[in-house]
Amino acid sequence: MRRTPEERHVRNGVCAVGSRCPIALLIAALLWTAGATDARSCSTFVLDDGDVRLVGHNLDETPGFHVPGMLCINKRGVTKQGVTWARLTRPPEGDESANVAVSGESGPTLMWTSVHGSVTINTDGLEFPDCGMNEAGLVVCEMSLPTTRFPTDSGKPTLFMSQWIQYLLDTCSSVDEVVNSASSVNLDGWNWHFLVADGDRGCAVIEFIEGRAVTYEGDGLPVSLLCNRPYDAELSLLGEYRRSPFHRFLGRVFSRIPRFVRGAYLLDEYNPAEGVSPHEYSWEILEDIRIAGWNKWSVMFDVSRMALQFNTQGERGIRRLSFSGIDFSCGHAHMLLDVHSTPPGDVSGAFVEYSRELNHGFLKERAELLFAERLSQLAASGLTAELYARRFADYAETTRCDGRG
Repeated sequence: MRRTPEERHVRNGVCAVGSRCPIALLIAALLWTAGATDARSCSTFVLDDGDVRLVGHNLDETPGFHVPGMLCINKRGVTKQGVTWARLTRPPEGDESANVAVSGESGPTLMWTSVHGSVTINTDGLEFPDCGMNEAGLVVCEMSLPTTRFPTDSGKPTLFMSQWIQYLLDTCSSVDEVVNSASSVNLDGWNWHFLVADGDRGCAVIEFIEGRAVTYEGDGLPVSLLCNRPYDAELSLLGEYRRSPFHRFLGRVFSRIPRFVRGAYLLDEYNPAEGVSPHEYSWEILEDIRIAGWNKWSVMFDVSRMALQFNTQGERGIRRLSFSGIDFSCGHAHMLLDVHSTPPGDVSGAFVEYSRELNHGFLKERAELLFAERLSQLAASGLTAELYARRFADYAETTRCDGRG
């Protein structure tokens, strides 16, 4: 049986002094628990064991704030036009009929046709994911970063940052392609930074600091993990922890140790020879670094086997989906699944066909929650939850299958 980090330290004689250990632990706890819980505590990591590559992602939010989630099967061969957060949330005007979301954009407009199909978990309806994986094995996930400042180059097209995730999954197969995209577009919307990974062992963190893209990869990415502080600040904190004379006592003893420190420790400690599968160990990491009472869902992308697993706030049982049985051709309807309403097990037969009514209903629930809790400024401009939901739903209707799927 695999021993916990604490058991390993004790058996190695670290705590042989007996009564002195609790004192050291208390001092260490006082040093390292300050400011450990973030307001929005998402996290993403990559675990490799040489044969298997897994990307785990937690979406954590304020307790009591429900986050609707929809698993979406996105098709290849679909032509799309970029849209901005500014356009989606502009004050009401004249005719608010369908498809207004992409009319009248200023500056360059980005248009593309999806090369890859993908599976995503979406919070804002079809085409607006939180994270996902495509057929090429590329994974893109977001986390909040309050200090984000997106570029505003008038010579480049602008995308709503959630749509940028879908754009990357539609058009890219490698981390290098994603890194190139980061410097070719502007983003707007919420303050996010991103962790991306591919099937060729590529991995990168992408942040937008003071209006420019900042990328960490290769030797600049010593820990394949991202939470809600700037990556360089997380590394600095980890360095302070490792230099502390008390770090060997900590392990997972104190839940308020910053999640990046705990996650980095766990990734470093993984040893396949101890008999724990990488999948089981990844679920242990997800459970350890999620915030109890905050987690809305956890998802694990298996890049090596092209499959995913997830669980949710309401049902901790694991659901599974393999890419092998998915038809990504655009001649067939997009497929949707409410992540909160499906029982554990294989969910491949639980999807329903996309319809505007279904998508709009999902978005209306989401919009009503956002306007009640987060978007009072938009409400003050005259925008309503219903109009917000309708604009997002209208956008999905502007995409078209061009027959190349």
